[in-house]
Amino acid sequence: MLMHRTSAEASHQGDRHRPSTNLLETSDPATGRQCRQRNAPLKTGEPTTPGGTRKLGAEVRPVPAEMYAAIRNSGPCVYCGGPSAVVDHVRPLTKGGWEHEDNLVPVCKPCNSSKGAKLLREWKTDRVAHAIALSAKVAVEYARLTRF
Repeated sequence: MLMHRTSAEASHQGDRHRPSTNLLETSDPATGRQCRQRNAPLKTGEPTTPGGTRKLGAEVRPVPAEMYAAIRNSGPCVYCGGPSAVVDHVRPLTKGGWEHEDNLVPVCKPCNSSKGAKLLREWKTDRVAHAIALSAKVAVEYARLTRF
């Protein structure tokens, strides 16, 4: 008989003495595999609310490496005008962004490191103004953030 902890139970390490209520018992390996997949971290898609709440269960199709390379090489850093070296998520994934070419822009490493997981309105005003002038993607995201 196989027993599988759900992801919520497995991640709760500090409470070792509480009896488990989230175990699945099965003798069928295929069922166990399906349950592990279902309890794996959710794949998410575009946000459905201004705060960045994501639609549960929405599939994300990773952007192909060729697309990343094309975006990275499509022009200078949108934030400072320097040579681009990497790709930035305009709206960070941790703040409700999504893995899609519409959310990706070419940037230099210093700007990417400086911006990190900040929203545009939380970052350097002069760099954001530069990016709005250069990139429709950035302009659209900034307008979305500032209309609330």
